[in-house]
Amino acid sequence: MRQPSDAILADLVRSRAERIPDLDVLSFEHWSLDGGATPDEVRTFADLVTNANRIAAGLVARGMTRGDRFALMMRNHPEFVETMIAASWAGAIFVPIDPRTRGEKLAYFLRSAGCRGIVCADYCLGALEAIGDVPGWWSGMLAGTHRAQRRDAPDQEQRYREQS
Repeated sequence: MRQPSDAILADLVRSRAERIPDLDVLSFEHWSLDGGATPDEVRTFADLVTNANRIAAGLVARGMTRGDRFALMMRNHPEFVETMIAASWAGAIFVPIDPRTRGEKLAYFLRSAGCRGIVCADYCLGALEAIGDVPGWWSGMLAGTHRAQRRDAPDQEQRYREQS
């Protein structure tokens, strides 16, 4: 059995979640998207572990195994980071693809990278449907439907210094 290492993303997040689960570590500001009408999304280490475990289970359930590649096609959202962590847990390799990519360029990226599947946001589905099936891969949608609520933690930086 392999020893955990902070050089591996999943191990790093898991070890921090064990020590400081409620520390806010990831924020996604909606200001540029809607002028701040939507509250910011915040993830703690515990949130990252919970969401990444769910995504990793989905990857494995769809047949992804160690070394398999899948495309990750979405804007910079918390789900992007969670899927990166999930890939680390599943032993899979994520291939980031700009969500604005379309047509033959998108099909070429998927084929040449050897992607067996894709995790994407709902706003990418039209581009995927337009290229049709790529032999040997499945597709899955990951929309931002599991937003975590910001936890009430007035002095998290102080808590982090005390716990580390």
